[in-house]
Amino acid sequence: MGPHDGGQPARHLARELRGDSTHAQAALRQDHQHQLGHRLQGLREPHPLRHVQGGILGFTKTLAQELGKDNICVNCVAPGSTLSEENPDEALVKYRQAAASSRALQRLQRPEDLVGAVVFFASSDSDFITGQTLVVDGGACMH
Repeated sequence: MGPHDGGQPARHLARELRGDSTHAQAALRQDHQHQLGHRLQGLREPHPLRHVQGGILGFTKTLAQELGKDNICVNCVAPGSTLSEENPDEALVKYRQAAASSRALQRLQRPEDLVGAVVFFASSDSDFITGQTLVVDGGACMH
């Protein structure tokens, strides 16, 4: 990957994730048809965002491995349910508040809550950290 790749890796990743998602859904349907006698009631499709998130995490690790030999660090910041819309409607605010009610820090997460993590990864303080994901979600996901 170089400065003239024209965004090819991102397009390739998107195409691969779309293909993997399609194959997984087809296999899931086939498996459920076999087990349920061709009844698919209640079968929930995997949410497409989960595929993208998993792809980004994998892409981060792969890129970190490949670029590490050039002393380039690649990391990921994974935000929680962030109120990032410029003019959110009442329904969206309620949705975000509901998400906040189930985490340790029970307030709305805003874009500025991500700044510290991004500044850390951009600083020399993180020069020996690569291939990592820093979850910034107010304690919704704790490791």
